[in-house]
Amino acid sequence: MIVDVEGNDTYSGGAATKNIAHGVSVTLDLAGKDRYSSPPGKIPSFGAGIFGYGLLLDLKGDDIYEAEYASQGIGIFGTGILYDAQGQDTYQGISNLQGSGTFGSGLLIDNQGSDRYTGIIMQSLGNS
Repeated sequence: MIVDVEGNDTYSGGAATKNIAHGVSVTLDLAGKDRYSSPPGKIPSFGAGIFGYGLLLDLKGDDIYEAEYASQGIGIFGTGILYDAQGQDTYQGISNLQGSGTFGSGLLIDNQGSDRYTGIIMQSLGNS
């Protein structure tokens, strides 16, 4: 569990679980312009519950959320929640993110602000 009271912080992972033996991960950030940036290949992160519960609560500030996969409110055989209370936020990633679930529950809740969401869905094209 991480609790941060204030300040402009950079997180490089956290608020995620992928191990039944360590089934709960929580990050609570009360204020600040924060950057949640998961390094390439690092999964899961930022409100991801894989075989458990991952919870990220950010209550104030203009924040940036960046990750490739399995992030930003995703549940795979678990529950993942990303709750952002306010701010002008940016959410970026490739796939399996932003409020999705596979045999689980994923929630991305952004309470207020003018926000930007980007994601890339990669699709395989077969030969006909």
